[in-house]
Amino acid sequence: MVTIFIQVILPGVPGKLLQGSYGVTTLHALVGAIGVLLGLFVVLRANDLMPKSLRFSNYKLFMRTSYIIYMLSTLGGITVYIFVYILGK
Repeated sequence: MVTIFIQVILPGVPGKLLQGSYGVTTLHALVGAIGVLLGLFVVLRANDLMPKSLRFSNYKLFMRTSYIIYMLSTLGGITVYIFVYILGK
């Protein structure tokens, strides 16, 4: 997905951001990247691989937030699929 995004969508941003599936795909990529980075942060923290200044004790908040972002990214992926393969935009 990253390769196709870089080759097809990224050259059209920001000029074509409001055309076709460019905006939805870019939003999906941003939300997905944030979800991956937050998930990686939680995993590193859970294994005590983070510096003390970045440690937290409220795992439930961070894990739930990460899950919500993951679900938003999943909905974004479904929306991209509908735009590209069903609507053909």
